Amino acid sequence: MSSSGIVRFTDYLKMLPPAWVFEKFVCAGEASSRKILSSSMIDDAAEKFIDENVLKGRFYSLSDSDQLTCALVYMCGEYGFRVTDFSGLENSLILSFLVYAGSNTENEVRLFGFHEFRELLITHLVTVIVKMCPASETPDAVTVWNYQCVNDITIAAALAAQNCLKRRKNGSLVRAAIGQLRKVVEINTSVKNDKDDYVTNVILGYCMKERLLHQNDTEYLFNKAAFTLWNALDRDDKYKSIRTFALAFNGGVWLQLIETILDQCVYLSIELFPSNLQDEMFDVLSSLVFTSDIALRKMNRSFVFCKSSPVTHIQSPAPGVIILPDFSVIIIRECNTIDLSIFTQVGVINSFDKVYKGKIDKAVLCDSLSHGTDGAAVVDWLTRWGAPSNVLETVKEWLREYYRLYITDRHVLILSDEKVTFQINSFEPLRKLMQPVNAHATYIINRGEEQNVRSILSSLGFDYRMSGQDTEFITEENTVKESQMVASAWMPIVETRTEEIDILSMRGTKYGTDLKNLDINETVHVIDYAILTGQQLAIDYEGSPYIREGLYTFKPYNCEKGIDPVVEGE
Repeated sequence: MSSSGIVRFTDYLKMLPPAWVFEKFVCAGEASSRKILSSSMIDDAAEKFIDENVLKGRFYSLSDSDQLTCALVYMCGEYGFRVTDFSGLENSLILSFLVYAGSNTENEVRLFGFHEFRELLITHLVTVIVKMCPASETPDAVTVWNYQCVNDITIAAALAAQNCLKRRKNGSLVRAAIGQLRKVVEINTSVKNDKDDYVTNVILGYCMKERLLHQNDTEYLFNKAAFTLWNALDRDDKYKSIRTFALAFNGGVWLQLIETILDQCVYLSIELFPSNLQDEMFDVLSSLVFTSDIALRKMNRSFVFCKSSPVTHIQSPAPGVIILPDFSVIIIRECNTIDLSIFTQVGVINSFDKVYKGKIDKAVLCDSLSHGTDGAAVVDWLTRWGAPSNVLETVKEWLREYYRLYITDRHVLILSDEKVTFQINSFEPLRKLMQPVNAHATYIINRGEEQNVRSILSSLGFDYRMSGQDTEFITEENTVKESQMVASAWMPIVETRTEEIDILSMRGTKYGTDLKNLDINETVHVIDYAILTGQQLAIDYEGSPYIREGLYTFKPYNCEKGIDPVVEGE
């Protein structure tokens, strides 16, 4: 295996039954009586095969439909090209040795191309695909904001902080959460429904991996500490991190091939793929739109993918955040993502279409204060954004209302003697472990009356939460466990049906396929031969306390000779 998960060509050949490789690859079309295939012979044959002219000839020897399928297999990269009707190793593409088939634990079959062939075949793959693509209506690339995905992650985290990302029991978002996310995040879907789309899963997956969010049975929860560290990163670093995750999440489609195709002034349409794969591939390619590597354009009644021209900086005379007297807010897409994050602590974003539209909201502000946002910082933000005086004064009044009183569940030290107060303030080892609180009066709530007090204060219009009291402390162990992603393991299909291997010439000999009674020396000889040729053995087992009687087939890989010989296999 390579580090990417794609099998190396030589390794793949050595996994296959030697007799089949000998017949179909090493001596294809040639008569030979030799049946033992050495590792060096496979290495030599593979080295000769990995040649541009040889690969080109093998590729163009395929039918037109197989050429297109082969090209699409390479485009899918490590994601794989899913097939529903697989004919085994006699499949024409498998017999070309340009691709191989892999299956997972769910017995799903996908085709993969070899990395060693990529650079040698790319020109021919592009030629075949371009012939089937619609011509571009305009040679100009679509201008896109390079950091849109950074904005999307920031807003998704903000929605969690505002308790908007509710989950179903199966883990997917509820309909209201999906609708809210689609209003404020740039998501492209081939089918409109109330299920999590692919890009939504990319966004949530990244947030979980970076521990920006964690989850319980009912919702995604905001991790302020982790988000603060992430948000402090340079915007380019955040973009690179998101892009790396998204490319891995989509399985590793071959981006270089896609970009080379789009450079030919054509559109890439999912109609190139079989109908049962079109929605799936739209989702996969949409993840490249999410990272600004390619763009999406509407042609007739369908969407096509085209070349993008990412913009990383604009000269705009307008401020990034515009606050109107009616408390509504307009935020340009190209604003500093720090400002975008800050605004979500004082208001809500309701929609996105070229610009973000939202509103300063008292409930959001109070929630942010309870999570530790500093009221003085809020005033500084609004002043820097040039908020109208009526907005600024109203927000200051909201802050005064919030700070009037609070109930705390923290441990409190109450000092009732001036001399003791002076003594505590003078003792630095103790003093540095606490912070003073200015209060006009302090009350101890009667035991058992806590909820009644909260209810009465709420009915009087008070927000009794303490600033910073609702801040959650997330343990690293929990978030790492939640963010783990299990990738599908695609194991090469290397088993052949009996009729695919020439066994007639071996029938009737000592090493034939029929069961025989052999003495110990003959048995050891047969086992050694099976290990050498990589073939399976069939034994009629009489049974034991742990293994029942029956006919078993296994592949031996070691034989220990001696007084008590032992064969190891699987």
